[in-house]
Amino acid sequence: MNKSEILVEDFAFGEIDRATVEWFYGILALLNTCGRLNLDDEDSFGKALLRGNGDFEIWHREHDHDLHSAVKMFSVLKNYFDPLAETSAPYVYRYLHPLLEDDAQGYAITSQVFDLEKRLAQTGAIKLIGRRFVGRK
Repeated sequence: MNKSEILVEDFAFGEIDRATVEWFYGILALLNTCGRLNLDDEDSFGKALLRGNGDFEIWHREHDHDLHSAVKMFSVLKNYFDPLAETSAPYVYRYLHPLLEDDAQGYAITSQVFDLEKRLAQTGAIKLIGRRFVGRK
């Protein structure tokens, strides 16, 4: 029997908390102070959060409210696939990358923020909102 597998990467935007947004805003503010962010061309969530001084409500204004929740996505996937795994993963770091130079240092900064997001989540200081769903048919 031929089996198919599916991998879905998504994010649970509604599950973010103030501490996670505040942490990310701090990263943005620090990098902006150091002159590492390119805010000229990019119209992004990171830029909006920086301009709004980290206001938590910006998160909800800047995300499409017509999106299905991660819980709903997983529920629908279970109708068509045998679920193998649902895991949380770093996601917020992705909002930083478009604001950095496309060079070795930009990638190094993104990698460090990814690692920091993972480490802080392991301590319970921030939440991981990335979701990975794996299923098999």
